[in-house]
Amino acid sequence: MKRLTFLAGCLLAVAACASTVPERVHRHTEDGVHLFAQGSYAGARDCFQAALKLRPDDPDLVYNLGRCHDRMNQLETAERFYRQCLQQDPDHLAARHAWVVLMRQTGRKDEAANMVRDWRTKRPKMAGPYVESGWLLAQEGDLDGARERYQQALDRETRHARALVELAGIYQKLGRPDRALVLYERALEAEPDQPAVNRLVSELRGRGVQRPHPD
Repeated sequence: MKRLTFLAGCLLAVAACASTVPERVHRHTEDGVHLFAQGSYAGARDCFQAALKLRPDDPDLVYNLGRCHDRMNQLETAERFYRQCLQQDPDHLAARHAWVVLMRQTGRKDEAANMVRDWRTKRPKMAGPYVESGWLLAQEGDLDGARERYQQALDRETRHARALVELAGIYQKLGRPDRALVLYERALEAEPDQPAVNRLVSELRGRGVQRPHPD
């Protein structure tokens, strides 16, 4: 009986230790996000690294490490983490965009365009590749082409928050703030936690912009 009690106690202790791992990962991640927002990128990197040791298969943690190194201008290391993230999750939208931005910053526009084109070929039913393709077109000043790509993204996923925000930005540049307002509002319905978009909506409303009237 004593032996059974001892074994039960050991199993409970092991279970208790195991249950603390997600909590520790969550705590490290929260600390990292907080430090990153404050501009303490080295401290955030250390937090994300600690979390990754506990959960090495988490692509979000790998991406967050890449972001820290990116902000510290350690671009080769940042790119290594973005690559690693995409190896774990080829459709990680934030990592894909961060890598595209980094390639353009380092003079590799063609490489970035080819990568996005290849992604779109492999994932023709996903919205993400079309959003990224639209973003590249917008950077080159092709607003009509960008608008078409964003619409193609929304044809695949009507509540894709980034596609809605990017398309709204295009309409602002085209002098259609009323249309932009509708799209920003739709983006917030899809993903409410977007402070920057909330500010844009408030700014447009403050200027007296209203939803467009039906034709």
